[in-house]
Formats: sequence, C-alpha cells, structure tokens
Amino acid sequence: MAKIIRESGSKNVKRFNSFTTSSMISSVITIIIGLLIFIFSEQIGTLIGYIAGLIFIYTGILAIYKFFKRDGAKLYSLNIIFGILSIILGIVIILVPTSVISYINVIFGIFLIILGGNKVSYGIWFKIGNDASWSITLVSGLMLILFGVLLIANPFESFMTATKLVGLFLILYSVLDITDAILLRRRSKEIVKVFW
Repeated sequence: MAKIIRESGSKNVKRFNSFTTSSMISSVITIIIGLLIFIFSEQIGTLIGYIAGLIFIYTGILAIYKFFKRDGAKLYSLNIIFGILSIILGIVIILVPTSVISYINVIFGIFLIILGGNKVSYGIWFKIGNDASWSITLVSGLMLILFGVLLIANPFESFMTATKLVGLFLILYSVLDITDAILLRRRSKEIVKVFW
C-alpha cells in the first residue's frame, strides 16, 4: 500500500513539474512576442490582432489542459473558467483583428486580469493548504491584476504608445510567471502532498 502511495505521489510530482515547465515555455514565448511588439510597435499594425488572439487561445488551451490532466488536484479546479474566457477572447479578436488597435490596452488589460485572477485562486488554495509559497503566488496574481487595470486606465499614454505598453506588460507578466513557476517547482513535493 505504501509503495502504491509513493508511486502515485511520484506520478503527480512529474505531472505538476510538466505543468510548470509548460508555463515557463509559454512565458518565454510571450517574452519574445512582447519584445517584438515593443520594438516594432509602429510596423506591426493589424497583425497585432492575430498575435493577440493566438496568445489568448494558446493560454486558454493550456489552462484547460491543466484542468483535465489535474487528476483531482484542487489547485487547477478553476482553470476551466479562465481557459474558456481566454479562448473566447482570442477567437473574437481574430475575427475582428482591426478593432484590437483601437482597444489594444483594454483587451490586454482584461487578459492580464483573467491571468491574475487565476494566480490569485492558486494563492488562495496554497493558503488553505498551509503551503509557504501562497503569499508569493497571491502577490504575483495581484500584480498581474494591477498591470491589467493600469493598461485599461492607461495613465502612461502621454509618453508611451498603447502598443509599446502592451509589449512591456507582456514581458513583465512573463518574468513574473517564470519566477513563480521556478519557486513552485522547487516545492513540488510539498505542493503535491497537499493538493493531490
């Protein structure tokens, strides 16, 4: 019996680590996209609509994948909601990519708020499970929500274009996400014990 429990725990640690690895890969791709948007903001034009739509759809698919592969883990129980919202937003943007230019800061702001909400839910689960990493995850989620609100309000309009701002915030989000994933990976055994 103890052997079965150990094997199950080891399997869940591998699954959790694969989730953090996919998050880090996604974040590296997002950093590259953010840099391209920031550097070539004037040349990108309507192409940014398709880029944005694809980012949202990919993020949504990743969230839903984690939901269905969680094997009962409470940590990913809300991923289905965040995943569906991201995919819907991505599809709408791809269907009308030209509208993104006018409302780019609002669209990306909503996206960051959705991602931040997802991280806040992780932080709350960590707190319920008395895991020490809850505060870091919660703070990174709240920071993403703050980034989203700042993008929507756009108080930086006078000295930076909305497109450049989106690129910058995508980079900041991705750096936060990678840091969070590395910290979670280091505590994977403890996290799995609590949430599986």
